[in-house]
Amino acid sequence: MPQLDLGNCCIGAAYFDYLLFIALDAVSGFRAKRINDRALTFHLGNDIAWSSQIDYIEHNLAESLGAIQRMHKHFDVPMDSNFARMEHSQFLPHARIDSRLLRKLKRVPGIGPLALRVKRWLGKSH
Repeated sequence: MPQLDLGNCCIGAAYFDYLLFIALDAVSGFRAKRINDRALTFHLGNDIAWSSQIDYIEHNLAESLGAIQRMHKHFDVPMDSNFARMEHSQFLPHARIDSRLLRKLKRVPGIGPLALRVKRWLGKSH
């Protein structure tokens, strides 16, 4: 546990689970595996209200990016590792300026709840 760098991420908010997984991958010598064909967790209902909690999302993304930078200093991250794949698919795209601007737009009164209603109407789970 002391080797895991999770920054000050909030458990239960976006990005925490991904950061935990890549931190586990790093401390295991990049041997962590994903089990995609088993339902090991569950949610009661399919409410995506968490996606409107932009303050927690922004906080966890910033904390995750900081932890990733620190882990890069301590570990030689293989390009074919789960760490590298998740960094490039989950974290770096959301750190881009266009993604940051879209999240800022959700802070405009009425836009966040509207985006949530649209996601629910479309049946999106995220």
